[in-house]
Amino acid sequence: MMNDVIQAIVLKTSEYKENDLLVYVLAKQYGKLTLICKGARKMGSKLNAIVQVSNCSEFIIDYAFHKSMFMIKSGKVIETYKKFSNDLELSLMMQLMVEIVYKLEVDEWNDELYELLLTVFQKITKENQYLLGCYFMAQLLSYLGIKPYVDSCVKCKNVKIKSISMIHGGFICTRCFNESEYRNLTINQLRKFRFINKVTWKNVLSLASEWYDMEDFKLLIEFLIHNYHLSLNTWDFLLSLNID
Repeated sequence: MMNDVIQAIVLKTSEYKENDLLVYVLAKQYGKLTLICKGARKMGSKLNAIVQVSNCSEFIIDYAFHKSMFMIKSGKVIETYKKFSNDLELSLMMQLMVEIVYKLEVDEWNDELYELLLTVFQKITKENQYLLGCYFMAQLLSYLGIKPYVDSCVKCKNVKIKSISMIHGGFICTRCFNESEYRNLTINQLRKFRFINKVTWKNVLSLASEWYDMEDFKLLIEFLIHNYHLSLNTWDFLLSLNID
């Protein structure tokens, strides 16, 4: 018996057969896997807790490279974020990050994505959710090779910055700015956008949490959607709440 032990973050579940679940996870050292959780939909199932979306859990499976699905033999919860379930805004932020990772079709960064998602989830709170949400997005853009150019104007290298171009992938200066193409952004918004795309994890938590807000997060999400063409159901719902 192989009994491979894996640590994974649960990204999504879907109904399978009569009482089972398909569990889509991002596993440390294994990447994205599809697991089968037998009887998880039965009342009182002991396995139900370990397959809750966003949880980091330990699973025992028989891993084989040629297989596409693996049966969960047993497992346990390592980290649970159920305490955030009563905070709609924060739980949606975490759900959005999970949905993004689930929908990405990039395998070479799986270990980095696992560590990034786990680290952010371990530190996120109501007070710093937009700061860490922005940090998560900036790191993600870097992994995907679409990191915004924020040292000068992406078109002409002028340093008098006016806006951000989703199309050209970075800052736009006063000379290249066109109101019909780009939105007006404040100096503070541009400063924050540059900083979050430069900061390391070592320094990010030293920032004032209130410095970042929903508008900063929106810029990074829009940059991802425009350059990676993702459709995000959680993001659409979050926008419908009209959070400032």
